[in-house]
Amino acid sequence: MNLQTGILALDNEETKNAFLYFDVLSELKETQNNTKFTGINKYGIVELVGMTNKAAARADETNDLNSVLESLSNILISAVLKHAGSDEKAQVDPKHWLAGYNALVSLFCHNYSSNTKDYRDKKVGKEVVQKVIEIGFDVNGEPSNLMKEAISKYLQQQAELMNNMGFDGTLDNPYTLIGFSNFIYNNKRVCCFRAYFTKFDTNSVKVTRSCKSAQQKFDFNFTITHCNADFMLSNWENNPAFKQKVNDFIDKHQAGDHPFFDECQTAHKFTVV
Repeated sequence: MNLQTGILALDNEETKNAFLYFDVLSELKETQNNTKFTGINKYGIVELVGMTNKAAARADETNDLNSVLESLSNILISAVLKHAGSDEKAQVDPKHWLAGYNALVSLFCHNYSSNTKDYRDKKVGKEVVQKVIEIGFDVNGEPSNLMKEAISKYLQQQAELMNNMGFDGTLDNPYTLIGFSNFIYNNKRVCCFRAYFTKFDTNSVKVTRSCKSAQQKFDFNFTITHCNADFMLSNWENNPAFKQKVNDFIDKHQAGDHPFFDECQTAHKFTVV
């Protein structure tokens, strides 16, 4: 693999533009954005998900990679919201989140892929939970025990948030999931940034009731675009210049007073066991 890629190739026009996307953070470091975004507003939802485990962290690392990926994710979120400003529609607009995601993965990732899939199916009760896990959480096998309980609880909490927004069935709301993964499961290493883009209406909100009652159906009838990009793990482990660039980028582009993975109602961290 060519090590002079991503953030090490700032003479490349595409990489340079990706880096400039985040200037909104360094330039406005002294100016705090007073807009409080909790991951959901009346126009849509942005969910934040981190999936990690200790097995994926090297014991000799000075900087734990899980923390690095979370910091990069917080920087991505902060930059997108700085670009969106106080415009609530812009805060949940998929085009803004895709622009930020593409900028981040251009600097730190490879093996980029984007796939669009239609889901047309009806599931009942506990099958709903498994279907959503299949769509949104690739953990190389069916989760069980505490992991399954955590995801089930998470899905119910998120759907309750949607219920509380009081959608009247006339809205066509964007739904975006931004996440990072760093775990080893069944001897498989997963280290990447992911993004899912779809829309929902009041039918989607039925996931709450479906999770609680085996008698009520949830109609999966939507299209999802799934973007995936693998973190440059080889560079991180073998190229000191790349690791330094990553740490310098984090130091320069701090997300300020908003650690979104700790503050947003729609944020959740899973420990893969």
